[in-house]
Amino acid sequence: RGAVADFLHAVETCDSSGFMTICGDPFQAKYFVCLDEDTRPDIDSVKKLVGVLEHPLAAPVFNPEGTAVVKGYGIAAPRIDVSLNSAEKNMFTRIISGLGGVEMYGTPFFSIYQDLFGEGIFSGKGAIHIAAFNTVIKGLFPKGKVLSHDILEGSFLNCVFASDLSFFDSVPESILTYTKRNHRWIRGDWQNIRYLFRTIKTENGEKIKNPLSAVSKYKIFDNIRMFCTRTDGQRG
Repeated sequence: RGAVADFLHAVETCDSSGFMTICGDPFQAKYFVCLDEDTRPDIDSVKKLVGVLEHPLAAPVFNPEGTAVVKGYGIAAPRIDVSLNSAEKNMFTRIISGLGGVEMYGTPFFSIYQDLFGEGIFSGKGAIHIAAFNTVIKGLFPKGKVLSHDILEGSFLNCVFASDLSFFDSVPESILTYTKRNHRWIRGDWQNIRYLFRTIKTENGEKIKNPLSAVSKYKIFDNIRMFCTRTDGQRG
């Protein structure tokens, strides 16, 4: 994730020394869309996600310290659906995909957090406001100590869940890759327990007041709780 932070800083400052431009001109762009290698956006979903963040009421407003977005949004996250090709690869993928499965991306068309508190959960795919990211996230996380950064970025930048827009993602093809992914998620969520406390450490070791809301802290805690209570070791 450090490469993403460096890239977004380079885009805003027009510093091309650390990157090679293959095509186009990314410098001074306003938004960045983050995808995994196996993620496929639905038609016009990227444009519409940017449209969500472009709405005047969605403009990010920072706290006085510039350590969190307290009003508006810095990230717009789509609904994540399982791609048909991935779901039909074998018996295992058919079991964990779609309705009735235990795959976390079970096509949620709503978010309790979004409906009740006006903020969703960022799962690593979506549109990011570059200036907001550089203001809040740059230099915030200690290097090598944050494995599961998505939920933290969504909490610090305030994420809006756009349930009518979708990206298509693949699912693990075997029980081994499924278990490895869950192991990585569990490690990351336990590392994030430090963000439940009143103070946090930045990249340079400085202690600052934790700006996360009670709702954001509960989302971090809830991920750990689900791993401890679900027999399949899967997030909800």
